[in-house]
Amino acid sequence: MTPIKAITLYRPWAGWIIRRLKTVETRTHTRLRSLVGQTIAIHAGLVFDQNAYAEATRYRPLDERMEREPVAGAVVGLAKAVGFRLLGAKDSKAALIDCSSVRRFGLFLEHAEPLAKPIPATGHQYTWDWTPPSEDGIRDVDYPCGMYQAGPHDGGCQGDGHYMCCECVHWDGKERS
Repeated sequence: MTPIKAITLYRPWAGWIIRRLKTVETRTHTRLRSLVGQTIAIHAGLVFDQNAYAEATRYRPLDERMEREPVAGAVVGLAKAVGFRLLGAKDSKAALIDCSSVRRFGLFLEHAEPLAKPIPATGHQYTWDWTPPSEDGIRDVDYPCGMYQAGPHDGGCQGDGHYMCCECVHWDGKERS
């Protein structure tokens, strides 16, 4: 398998990205800019951010179960990095953190999807290379993400009983950059 770029996040932030509750990953530096246009691995680190739930619920209601993140030290999913820029107050809801009082840069993510099962890995600071063990069991290669709707909507049935997610309704089978 070809290595892909990965980022390590404190828990529960990594899980929130994979659940599409957080669509902008923030940093106070610009090192993530190089990831734009790539599908990246999301790694749940060993550290749990005790303040995350209190911070995030200022911008979005979260179920108390979202406060816990049982998986640590593993790649938990994949996401497509589609943009990068300096953030402002209007970005706080998507980032689940205050973007007005601290100078933050954001990596915008789409098509986040969990892996079939988390894969143990040692995380690193900044970006790092992760080699998936195989394509089998990692993701459904027929679709850009694994978040299917429960019933019919604009996307229609994909022929196997699954419905495309709202982000993917107009997906043409090609990666977006």
